Amino acid sequence: MTDARLFDSLQTELKRYWSEVAESAKRDVLEFPPSQVDRFGAVLFSSLVKGGRSTLLVTGSSSWNPRSRYYEACREAARSGKAIVRLFLVAHRHCRLMPELRDHIALDNAAGIVTRVHYVGRLLASHELPILDSREIGLWDEEIACVARYDSSALSIGPTEWTVSSRAADIELQQRVFETIEVGAEIVSLEDHSEELQLEEPMVTTAPLLQTLAPVLCRGDHVSPENCAWYHGVWQYLRIFNMVSTPTWHSDFYAEELGKLAVGGNHQIVLISGTADYSMLAHVFWAYRSAKLPPNVSVIDLCETPLFLCKWYAKLVGQRVSTIAADILSYRHQPSADVVTTDAFLTRFSPAVRPEIIAKWKDWLRPGGMLVTTARIEHGLTSVNVVSTVEQVAAFRSRAVQHARQWQGFLGLSPDELANQAERYAREMTSYSFGSRNELIELLEGGGFAVERLDEAETPGEFRSTVYARVVAHRR
Repeated sequence: MTDARLFDSLQTELKRYWSEVAESAKRDVLEFPPSQVDRFGAVLFSSLVKGGRSTLLVTGSSSWNPRSRYYEACREAARSGKAIVRLFLVAHRHCRLMPELRDHIALDNAAGIVTRVHYVGRLLASHELPILDSREIGLWDEEIACVARYDSSALSIGPTEWTVSSRAADIELQQRVFETIEVGAEIVSLEDHSEELQLEEPMVTTAPLLQTLAPVLCRGDHVSPENCAWYHGVWQYLRIFNMVSTPTWHSDFYAEELGKLAVGGNHQIVLISGTADYSMLAHVFWAYRSAKLPPNVSVIDLCETPLFLCKWYAKLVGQRVSTIAADILSYRHQPSADVVTTDAFLTRFSPAVRPEIIAKWKDWLRPGGMLVTTARIEHGLTSVNVVSTVEQVAAFRSRAVQHARQWQGFLGLSPDELANQAERYAREMTSYSFGSRNELIELLEGGGFAVERLDEAETPGEFRSTVYARVVAHRR
């Protein structure tokens, strides 16, 4: 006789599951697994009386099937006269270039669905949108509110659960979300190819990519000699949240100074000395957009991860870049560069090592070549390095959670996962600030540079408001 023990155990668990479903339904909430979405959609859209509104997230890193049975059922309802509006939400404007988006809009419009593409990046950054478990929602006949929930590991293959609620509080919350989007989010044209969009960095697309690649490509760098995956893996997520030092804090400075060099026509060979991702490269390309000749750009970094991203970005924008995986302290380069540029690179090195960095930059530049960079300054500094306190680490983690909840659906990590990685970043990152502007000037002038400009600018900082020097110097 066959032992039914295992079967009985699974049957018991199944009964428990259906009991939970029944209890959920009593609370006016239904939960559907992905396998039932098409079936659920067919009933939903065939039962509509008036119509409804829905959102669809366009991240650039996850694709979808615009011709799925679920979407076709929605279009059939529109053809029968139901008033349906679909809002496509982009956190970065470049996501409007996804072919699935154009295909979906064409199919919807042909069926009579009203479509709009909304840029919601500003609303997310300012925390103006009410918090939801997901930004992919639907409000139908003003009677039920639907939410598509995503597991962080399954962001690219579709929702892992659909929740339907008839509770007044859930309906009111979605009404507020739609109102906030329609009033406060910019409508984006698919035909908008203006220059102003070129500097936008597609981080919602590449942050999940970086998270995947860092454990594979990272072998250590000057930030973390053993393994820098903890740093590069979370870096662009923290940049999306504006929680880490980045060239975007100094965009006007780089645009002005690199732009002047570009227009002059005598500074086409550009060497980027160290980078965490493609941001410095994006600023070089942006500044040189008015140059008679495109820049000849090389990027040197010890880690392959940011170099891979630089090649990815250059291909995206139709430019060329050479990458060099090498330690700046040992790499030899002919003194042919017209410009050396980097963001806050000196802040990663102790005072004892900085003269070697300056010497390398001088060696790489031709006589008269230009250095354009930034460096962190902490007036009255009492220690060589700056590390975070226990309280700062906790606060950093808390901020990451708040931002991650706001950006849910656009990112490939859950708020808890992001918080854990942000906490490690805050705990392990070490910076070496300059104690004064004179210390920085003496370092540069002692290394063979003449300072042409040194401004101080206050930035948000990683843990508190921080001053950075913006420096332009030429090799004597």
